[in-house]
Amino acid sequence: MLFIAFCVFISLYFFFDVNYYVRIWLTAAIATVRGKNQRKRLLEEHIFRSICLTTDLDFQFHMNNARYLRDCDFARLAFWIETGIWETLKKLKGSVVVRSSHIRYRKSVELFERYFVKSMLVYWDEKSFYVEHQIVRQRDNFVCAVNISENAVVPSALTPQQVVDQFGLINKPRLLPEVEKIIDANSMNSERMKKLA
Repeated sequence: MLFIAFCVFISLYFFFDVNYYVRIWLTAAIATVRGKNQRKRLLEEHIFRSICLTTDLDFQFHMNNARYLRDCDFARLAFWIETGIWETLKKLKGSVVVRSSHIRYRKSVELFERYFVKSMLVYWDEKSFYVEHQIVRQRDNFVCAVNISENAVVPSALTPQQVVDQFGLINKPRLLPEVEKIIDANSMNSERMKKLA
């Protein structure tokens, strides 16, 4: 019996990224409790804390580039839940999916370094929310990486403004120049891909 349990455990780790699923469920559970106790405002900065472990390293022994994006996923989920956007989307029979992600790496995060992901809703248009994530080294507050993710609201009949309107009167943040360029780049790329199809 113990051997079978061991084989099932190894099989799960072999075929599925068990650490990811455990962490995403824990993140969702903690964010749900925090969101119920103290709801974050929609345009308020959100902090998600983490540490670079051995499983986060690449062959150069600093945090793997993909781990930055993964932590942005965890931080974004916590942000959606703690602000109430996730709950509002569910009531409106909608959801959000990452449509694009633009990351700039400035400095590496090293083994056992503590850092946090600072997330903020920086803009929305007729299709998507734009969230900026700053990966900040805790010891000196240096921004090691910046990611701006475009999160499309689905179904397409539902707009980000309809979601925001559920929170009362909230002024849309001004369009940051870099976000405008990302929107333009995505549009240009979309047109080019249509021509290739």
